[in-house]
Parts: sequence; C-alpha cells; structure tokens
Amino acid sequence: MKKIPIQFDYKGKHYEGYFSEVFGAEAKTWHLMVDNYYKGQLIFAETYGWAFHNNKDEMKDMAEYFAEYITLWYE
Repeated sequence: MKKIPIQFDYKGKHYEGYFSEVFGAEAKTWHLMVDNYYKGQLIFAETYGWAFHNNKDEMKDMAEYFAEYITLWYE
C-alpha cells in the first residue's frame, strides 16, 4: 500500500498524516489518515471531478488543495 505523506493547516490547526490509495474502488480514492485516525476520503471521478468526504462534514473546502497535492506527488 502506497502512503503519501502530507502536512497542512486547517482552521488554525496543523495536521500531519498520509493519504493511502484504495485499490478496487470504482473511482480513484485515497483515505486521509492523521495520527492513525481516518479523517476522510479524497475521490476523483470522471463525472464530477475531485471531492473530499468525511463523517463530520469538515474539510470539504480542502478538496482542490488535496487534489493538487496528490497530482503533484504522482508527477
């Protein structure tokens, strides 16, 4: 399993964690893990582009930032 490390600030708090790619999902999907806790999933689907989802309905506005980070990681 590939782990992509990430550090970012969100609403005055600093986060350090990683994205792990989920294989077998219909869309391209990565889980965001911070301090060994699941924080949500970044999804890319041809039909609607990038989105970030989680149970607390937070960080949705980070989808484009996360998408750019993942894209640059693979380039």
